[in-house]
Amino acid sequence: MRRLIRFFQVTTVSMALTVAATLALAHPGLVAIDVGHTRHAPGAISARGVAEFEFNRTLANALDEALASEPGLQPVIINAPDFALGLTARVARAKALGAVLFVSIHHDSVQPSYLTPVHQAGRIHHVSRYASGYSLFVSQRQACCPVGSRHLAERLGEALQVAGYQASGHHAEDIPGERRRWIDPALGIYRFDGLAVLRQAAMPAVLIEAGVIVHPEQEVELASAAGQRRMARALAAGIIAWWRETRD
Repeated sequence: MRRLIRFFQVTTVSMALTVAATLALAHPGLVAIDVGHTRHAPGAISARGVAEFEFNRTLANALDEALASEPGLQPVIINAPDFALGLTARVARAKALGAVLFVSIHHDSVQPSYLTPVHQAGRIHHVSRYASGYSLFVSQRQACCPVGSRHLAERLGEALQVAGYQASGHHAEDIPGERRRWIDPALGIYRFDGLAVLRQAAMPAVLIEAGVIVHPEQEVELASAAGQRRMARALAAGIIAWWRETRD
């Protein structure tokens, strides 16, 4: 009788674990990926005249692909296919879908005083080698989870550092348009409370400036397919590290 009871106990536990695993696969952690800007408001213009929106969209697709094979995670580009959603609508859609985190993909520029006009193929573009590198932004006025957002940013910063990327410090400079407060200079994390997609998000949220596209050499790296895959793998590693940490 004891053996029979023990058999049913073990079988019950095994079935419970199987059901839990099945439910985890059926309801994966949804990663909301936001393509920064829109086609009509395309953001910064790169050293070669390419709109930031195009960089953002391409990197978001690469990140979606890099995360697709991770068990338990389901990446979704939140403002596809027309990329016309407003900022509030983006975070609202992420919440409605039950996203566990929100990352907004952007590419950076510098203040106008650091830009130099150059003539290329009959057109004028603006370039600068003043700053390069990535930056991460979180809001400490986020209603739901500012601590969770900081932890997500830390995992992203650590993964970027391991992959060989360097953080940019230019947003902390004491000049108009900057003066962002550091949270972690070593990891490139800034505080930016006013960003709507961060402040209004109902889940941990980070805005990622992947690099400075007005910097001619960095733009070439960020525009290349190999460079996009490398950046996407680093960002995916940070997201996966955060996700596994929250599951423990």
